[in-house]
Amino acid sequence: MSEISRRKLLALGVTVVAAAGCGKVAYKIQGDDLPAHIDLPKGDVQPTIRLLNRAGFGPKPGQVAAIEKIGHEAYIEDQLRPTEEEPLALSMQLGNLESPIDR
Repeated sequence: MSEISRRKLLALGVTVVAAAGCGKVAYKIQGDDLPAHIDLPKGDVQPTIRLLNRAGFGPKPGQVAAIEKIGHEAYIEDQLRPTEEEPLALSMQLGNLESPIDR
């Protein structure tokens, strides 16, 4: 029997939890709640709306005006900058992750 590392055990746990969660989501969307077809906008789409659609989940009320006030680059930088609101446990877990650069 081979020894299992904590990293492999954690990965297995995450996989199991993710699979269980995905099953619930898949079950919820199997109904007729989803439209059969979604029409995409014709012609040019406002750049700020395009940014919000591609970099997030679409515009929220008032968000387009706020981004146009600070500029697209400032908005993107703000999204990439960690906030102080990030839970300590999450920061610690992210700090333990290896990236290809670390190897």
